[in-house]
Amino acid sequence: MRFKRVWVITAVLAAALMSLTTLLRPLQTVHSAPEATTILYNSSLGTTPDQQNFSYVALNPQPPFTVQASQAYSAPVTVLNSLNQLADYAGYTVNPSAMPTLNRAAGFRLSLHLRVIAESHSNNNRAGFNVILLSENLYGVELAFWEDEIWVQEGNGAQLFTHAEGMAYDTTAALTHYELTMTGQTYMLAANGVPLLSGPLRQYTEWVPTLPVDPYEVPNQLFLGDDTTAAGAEVWLGDVSITINNFTIFLPFISNEP
Repeated sequence: MRFKRVWVITAVLAAALMSLTTLLRPLQTVHSAPEATTILYNSSLGTTPDQQNFSYVALNPQPPFTVQASQAYSAPVTVLNSLNQLADYAGYTVNPSAMPTLNRAAGFRLSLHLRVIAESHSNNNRAGFNVILLSENLYGVELAFWEDEIWVQEGNGAQLFTHAEGMAYDTTAALTHYELTMTGQTYMLAANGVPLLSGPLRQYTEWVPTLPVDPYEVPNQLFLGDDTTAAGAEVWLGDVSITINNFTIFLPFISNEP
């Protein structure tokens, strides 16, 4: 797995440059701000994600190192294509300054519009388009997209980066609104409002990188693209946003009265 995640590390390197309001008896209540959504990519602006809140990297780690992967805006989406040469890595890593803190206790939701036009893989544990979403304490999932299935990369342990739970789904039919929600120890994926897949969150921290920065040990991480030399895809990418849930915490009230 020497080169499996090298390009994601490169993208990470490029990207990397309560108050208490009310006292009640017998409980003290701390209210969060209302649910807040951060728009990470607005496809209606007519630009690619790297001209907004992402960094884009495309590379080929194998001689002669020529890259055929490409990105281009074609209204109303960005077309990302790494299908012509499976050895290419290509995709987007969010700029850290654009991401809010992803707290699993409060919960958060990734929204993205995506259509897989075509996908090819030479290894059944790899996919040509992937979504990596990690919380502030490095729990999350890596979703893998084939033409006819969406599945999860297994986390730490003997089966690290192998095909875990999945669901048969036609990812090529139309531009689809996916929502990936994480709360506590679990995730849930929905497509156009219909639940598809759920399971436990993972950590991928046992993977040993070949460069100083490990993308699976970057808090509040979001990656969209092809992070393997064993698969490729052509996809249409539309709007991307992240929503932080509101929440209320009850704490014991401490009185200063004798």
